[in-house]
Amino acid sequence: MRPLGSLAGTKGSAHRGARRLNNTLIVGQIALSFVLLVSAGLVLKSFQKLLRTDLGFDPQRVTSMTMALPPQRYGMADKTQNVVFTSALVERIRSVPGVTAAAAMFPAIYANDVNTDGYLVEGQAPAAESSAATQTVQISATPGLIATLGMHLLYGRDFTSADQKSSVPVVIVDEELAHRYWKGGEAIGKRIRMSGDTTWRTIVGEVESIRDENVATPARPHTFFPYAQNPGSRPTLAVRTAGPTSAGTVAAIRRTIAELDASIALDNVGPLSNAISRSLEDRRLTELLLAGFAAAALALAVIGLYGVMALYVAGRQREFGVRAAIGAAPGRLVALVLREGATLAVVGLLIGGTAAMLATRWKRSLLYDVSPNDPIVFAVLAATLLAVAVAACGVPAARAARSDPSRTLRAE
Repeated sequence: MRPLGSLAGTKGSAHRGARRLNNTLIVGQIALSFVLLVSAGLVLKSFQKLLRTDLGFDPQRVTSMTMALPPQRYGMADKTQNVVFTSALVERIRSVPGVTAAAAMFPAIYANDVNTDGYLVEGQAPAAESSAATQTVQISATPGLIATLGMHLLYGRDFTSADQKSSVPVVIVDEELAHRYWKGGEAIGKRIRMSGDTTWRTIVGEVESIRDENVATPARPHTFFPYAQNPGSRPTLAVRTAGPTSAGTVAAIRRTIAELDASIALDNVGPLSNAISRSLEDRRLTELLLAGFAAAALALAVIGLYGVMALYVAGRQREFGVRAAIGAAPGRLVALVLREGATLAVVGLLIGGTAAMLATRWKRSLLYDVSPNDPIVFAVLAATLLAVAVAACGVPAARAARSDPSRTLRAE
């Protein structure tokens, strides 16, 4: 038969072992919560920066629609009918009530339909080898596209009705391309040609660089050609309105198209801002998933910490009663419990913070213009998690403060 003291020692040792295990689990939960919270916070900050990114144009109040021109009438073998129809249509749409600007382009921006080609600058040695850095995005545009899309003309001019097939071949470049070779407005009057073409084109304008494929993708060099000199089989209409585009305005545009040619089908009709928003769907989904996991992990950590501290108070109820009996103020007992919980939280935060910093490579692929170790995000979320953890200890701490010294003395 084992002595009572031995049994008590065994029971106390088991209690300490269980408490140590609980503490370890809580520290792990807080660490995991902090890693997920930091990841979600960084992605959220990155997403907010994406939404504020200057695209080089203003998509608000712009509606776009792509036209499928029947090849029997507007075949690319004879481009004249294509140019005549598109130009006439744009002019008529500009007279629709509520429309402030209209133009046609090919291909459309944010439509997963990109034309690229290499380019040569007159007087400059060609690139040693073709790469993404020596490619330019090509867009054909009718006069007025710059105003319709709210692009910024830095130097030179927009296209005019005088830029026809029979006139001097011209081109507008963006600053991403121009600044590789010239400063200020020096690009105006210079000539370039595409790798797949022998025609030298005179630069008549320079616009601010645009992001027309994905908001998070760095701006690429762009060249804009007069639509009359380089038409496309599926031109896209861009229409800017004085206010939010109404269903009535869209219906009026459809009627205008049908009046000129009822056989033309329209595709991808809608606000240009919607197309841009769709390009961010993957990042938005990642943000929601991380936020959901972080919230779940935080809830588990808070519940777990509350449970551990409740057990901590229950196991030391006799001690708290004795402390109260010898004059310990309730506030001191509360502080004792809160300090124990805060210690667990701080240890978890230190471990979680280290793990979050080590995950730099994984986080960088999800971020835009945000450091994976952003000190503001780390500091704010650490303070928030610590405050929540200490608050979770509030109820057990209040229970400790209510320890009845008379009950403890009677038990003694």
